[in-house]
Amino acid sequence: RRMADGQDSSIVLEIPGAQADAFDLGVFAAVTITPDLSKPDSGVVPVRVEVTPAKLQTVRLGGGVTLDTLKADVHGIVGWESRNFLGGMRRFSVDFQPALVFVPLRINNFVPPEHFLPAMKLRSELRQPGFIEGKTVGFIRPRLSATPILLKTDTGEDDPIIGYGEAFAAVGGRRPFGRRLLVELSQNVQYAKPFPYVGEMDPALADVLLLYPELVTTLDFRDDKIHPHRGFLLGNTFQTALGIDGRDVKTQPEARGYIPLGDRVTLAGRATVGLLFPQNYGQDIAESIQRDFD
Repeated sequence: RRMADGQDSSIVLEIPGAQADAFDLGVFAAVTITPDLSKPDSGVVPVRVEVTPAKLQTVRLGGGVTLDTLKADVHGIVGWESRNFLGGMRRFSVDFQPALVFVPLRINNFVPPEHFLPAMKLRSELRQPGFIEGKTVGFIRPRLSATPILLKTDTGEDDPIIGYGEAFAAVGGRRPFGRRLLVELSQNVQYAKPFPYVGEMDPALADVLLLYPELVTTLDFRDDKIHPHRGFLLGNTFQTALGIDGRDVKTQPEARGYIPLGDRVTLAGRATVGLLFPQNYGQDIAESIQRDFD
């Protein structure tokens, strides 16, 4: 609190929010802001800011195994991230995840695999701070993938195995409004092409092109964005396809809550639900089949 012009006027320092803002810069591994309240009548409250610099470049190597009711695979990951890409605190990251899928091995069908199907995912992101104006972060997120689509739990020896190759890109920006509200808006383009892994592909399967905007909102009432101990967070993702090869509306609200059970113990919970309202999926399939017979 500072005395100004002979009147009480206070400058409120929201320490958790300031810590989160500094941490979001991406160049600090830890940020601690501590007020000095030893002299409450002095008219000025000093603060001490302690930061731990993070490495500006990171290499990620790893791997894993998936075993569930639909598939079994082994996969690896190779990634690189720069938190000051070409200067200006610009962030760039890229991850490559190769995989080998074992068919028909599953957790409920423990048999020797008959097919070894390669798959991959390639993801990257570029963030530009100060895009358009100071508080907006612009981004572009391209992605490529090729993976088998395994929907049946019971497969026959002669059943074809279809895969999809997908190219995706999102371009947009994110901006905070005050300390509580974060809004992210992007335009997304997604192109998917079916291809056969095993056997022949149904000629009715066609390429799919989708264009859809996405709005992500987050209302944050947690006491600390980095290490929350109490409070709650409300979020929602809203998408609407614009009708190239499909029209739909999707929304996915989310709620998180934090209850302190002690100084170092927090009870946390998360709930989410997804709602999809398709408008022309069946019509597109029927028209495609009709064209094949004409």
